[in-house]
Parts: sequence; structure tokens; C-alpha cells
Amino acid sequence: MTQPWELTLTAAVRAIGEGSLPPSALLDSCLERIAQRDPDVQAWELLDVDAARRVAREKDARPVAGLLHGVPIGIKDIIDVEGLPTGCGTPLRAGHVADRDAWVVAQARDAGAVVLGKTVTTEFAAYSPNKTRNPWDV
Repeated sequence: MTQPWELTLTAAVRAIGEGSLPPSALLDSCLERIAQRDPDVQAWELLDVDAARRVAREKDARPVAGLLHGVPIGIKDIIDVEGLPTGCGTPLRAGHVADRDAWVVAQARDAGAVVLGKTVTTEFAAYSPNKTRNPWDV
């Protein structure tokens, strides 16, 4: 059987819409996979697990609203997410915490997405390589 984290976006949205996959189950599956792979891949800068679980449970209890209802997403660490650091891959931004969502994050939330956290970026998304490894060949 396919694990929820293996589903395509389309299949996950369909399963959530049909009621066969609660958003919290999809999130938990993704978190399990991240726990397995991220020590090697190092793709996540920050996981906001408690907030993501809270939002996913709220979405479990509501009818589907939005194209991404209950789908967990990662936001690249050059994009502001309210209450989370935006480091832009540089020590120059240490301690910066966003006071509001960037437009793209607000749009994703409006579509029902669950923000799981921030993904690693190169410095200012332009310079030297970062710590993230190729997941197919670490």
C-alpha cells in the first residue's frame, strides 16, 4: 500500500476531499518520512511541528475549503512566514523573525495549505551551495 507521503499532490488532494485521508494523517506520514530522511538530506531549516499539527487537526474537523486543504508545504527560507525566522541562508539575518506572511504564503494558507516549516536555501538564494544533499544520491 502507498504511504500518504508517497501520494502526488493531486492524489493527496483527492483523498482528503473524499474523506479517506485526514489532513493530520497526511502530515504525520510526512513527518515520519522527514524523520527518516532529513538527517541525510538536510533539506529542512526549521520544522514548526506543533503549529502544523494544530492546523491539520483543525482542517480534519472542517469541510474541505480550498484547493490545498490540509496539504503540508515547506516554505523556502527566503520567504517570510509570520512568527518564524527568515534567515535567507546567511548569518546576516540571524534573529530576524517575520511579523507577517509573504503574499505567496498567505495565498497558500488561503487555499488551505498547512505550513510545515522552512526549507534550506543558499545564501540569499544566489550564492554558495548549502548543506542540502541530493535525496537520490546523498
